[in-house]
Amino acid sequence: MGFIPEWFEGTSRPSVVKREFSSDNTSYVECTVDSNTTFNWSYTFTVSQKIGPRAKETLGSWSINKQNFRNRASIESQIEGAYNQAASTLQTTEEKAEEVEPTDITSTVREETVDGVVITMTRTENSFDIRGGDDRVFYTVSNTSPGSSSAVFDTQEEAEERFDYQVNFFTPRPQTSTLYESEYRGVNIRFQDTNMPDGTDFISSTTNQSMDSVFLTGAITEELPIGSEVSFIDRYGTQTFGNISGDEEEDLTILEAYIDARLDPRPDPNAPEVQPQYGELPVYSWGWYDSNEGELNPFEKVYLENVFTVSGTDGRILVLQDDDFIAQGFQSGLAKLRVKPGYKVELKVMIQEKGYIDDYLPDKERYAFETYGEADDTDQRTNYIDTEKVSIMLQGGDSLEINIDGLNIDPPVNNFKIIQNGQLITRGGAPKINRETFLAITYVEREEVQEGGGGGNGGDDEGESEPMTWLPIVLGGVLILGVLYMVFSVGGEE
Repeated sequence: MGFIPEWFEGTSRPSVVKREFSSDNTSYVECTVDSNTTFNWSYTFTVSQKIGPRAKETLGSWSINKQNFRNRASIESQIEGAYNQAASTLQTTEEKAEEVEPTDITSTVREETVDGVVITMTRTENSFDIRGGDDRVFYTVSNTSPGSSSAVFDTQEEAEERFDYQVNFFTPRPQTSTLYESEYRGVNIRFQDTNMPDGTDFISSTTNQSMDSVFLTGAITEELPIGSEVSFIDRYGTQTFGNISGDEEEDLTILEAYIDARLDPRPDPNAPEVQPQYGELPVYSWGWYDSNEGELNPFEKVYLENVFTVSGTDGRILVLQDDDFIAQGFQSGLAKLRVKPGYKVELKVMIQEKGYIDDYLPDKERYAFETYGEADDTDQRTNYIDTEKVSIMLQGGDSLEINIDGLNIDPPVNNFKIIQNGQLITRGGAPKINRETFLAITYVEREEVQEGGGGGNGGDDEGESEPMTWLPIVLGGVLILGVLYMVFSVGGEE
């Protein structure tokens, strides 16, 4: 019986039916079967040989299936005949192989010792080992851990990935233990100590600091490393509570104040203790005007959407953001304001589009018009130099409307419309601004209403939407000073 019938009668049928190496393992002949052709009872046998460093060569392929099964014996003899003939030439090819360069040239690419385990990656060239494939190069990753085995890869990229995985696997993990634990208003406060397995303190390679920290979970989830500052930014600005020192009693006092600030919104810190009724009134944040009523609020309408306030300005500079991703559900900002009868409000408007105010506000020189810089190729979303600014005093019934992207909403908001002293001072039909725009309130005054007076200059009477209850804060400290200077300054005098 030949080796093909034995393969058919065997309980397992490997893809390599038979293989023979030369005496010095530099060449071989093999018979393989394509295991992917077993559908509909069809097998393809291939006889190949590899001579020295040369690529493996196919000597012939034969199929045995239902259609030619009656001739199976003849086909088997052809396969085995081709195999035996190739095997008989191994001795001759060995002599030729001796004339080529040495085989199995192996070099170490990487080696690292982690927790007593040596991890090694090698590169093998000119290999007659079948693992080398036609390119005769393969990589091996192994380690000295008991019971481990080596892994062979065709590419260095795969071997590098395996090497890094083993380094990470054998690297000792820091161990975290709880030193002290407390509960406050639904927040668990846990003081943690992190050490290496040998007991030494764990030091972060990124910050070069000990990772000992306080971990908050529950109503607030946050990790505060020892030495970090505890602060919170709300609509009115930044509140700072102190630094985490590792002293449990002092840190608990800081953390409880921090938790209170996170869970309980604070009143406007800019509100005066004694509130004037007439004359010049205090200037509050946009969040205050958007959520408070009464005699200190000069607006009878405040309608804001998709807007922010600039950090470091106590909420006094409003940003109507220009967002170009409307299709993804993001929309640009809009604002609609109308002043109450008996009040005056000075607004500063800065548009990040040089030439817009120049085109659509006639007599702009009456309104402290200023321009900054020349247009350039920089992205105008972050270019606070290429801008224009005006300062406009509005009184009772006067209004301002800005709709950055000209959104169709109800009630409608015009792209750019200002009514002053009851007169439209902007040119009609202004296109959408399509750039970020800044608004700042710099002066508020309430006049005593004379008997029989009041009223105001009127204005539109469209329905009002519900106002926002608070405004997010834009974080971007490197730009704050430039924005503050350009929005609030007038001719360099303020």
